Parts: sequence; structure tokens; C-alpha cells
Amino acid sequence: METRECTKCHELKEISEFYVCGGKLQTHCKICCNNHTYAKYHSVQPKTTTIQSLHSPIFTKDYKMMQAKSRVKFSLAVKSGKLIKPNACQKCGKTNCRIEGHHYLGYEPEHALDVKWLCNYCHSVAHRIIVEQNG
Repeated sequence: METRECTKCHELKEISEFYVCGGKLQTHCKICCNNHTYAKYHSVQPKTTTIQSLHSPIFTKDYKMMQAKSRVKFSLAVKSGKLIKPNACQKCGKTNCRIEGHHYLGYEPEHALDVKWLCNYCHSVAHRIIVEQNG
């Protein structure tokens, strides 16, 4: 019967009391590993949020509804040919990439078709700037 000392509880235990990972025995016994895992996943930890506050107007139901309607109107305009999607980003001039419409004036109904055509990178940068400005 072979024994080993757990580096967590410092008790001598049989080898069968240790998990094997990658062909090697773990340094903590099964009980200590389980206690650590339980404590890690059941501890009260502050929830991380993005830069945007949950009380920001971006998260209100009315704003999301206005955003969805604006996107639908925009998509229909592109499909019908009323808006023509260019091949290059209006900010950096990059071609051969995904070009997206950025509602730079917001999602109000009167601005649904007011977009800047940006590559994915420039579009994400534009939204980061908006989020930082809104706090």
C-alpha cells in the first residue's frame, strides 16, 4: 500500500485518494480538490459587468424595441436597393472585409437609414467610444 502526503491538508493518504490527471497524481487529495471546487463555484463573488451600466438607456425595453425596428427598416432598405452597401469602410478605406452599417445618429425612427458604412473593426471601435461616453 503506497501513500502520499496531500499538499493541502498535509495528511498521509493512499494513492487511490488522489485524482490522476494527464497520467500524474494530483498534489491535493480528492477531498481537498472537491472542497476547493465547491468553495470556488459556490462562493459569493461580485458579478462582473461591462462598461455599460445596467441602468443605461441602452438596456431599456423601449430602446431595444426602437433599435430592433430601426434595424429591420435598415435591412429592408438594403435588400430593396434603397441603400447601397459600398465595398470599402468609410473610415479606414479597408476593402475585402465585412462592411456593416453603423447608426451613428442613434436608432430613432427618423434616423433609421442614417448609417456610416464601417468595417467590423471600425464599427466595434465606434461602439466602444459610445459606451465610454455614456459611462
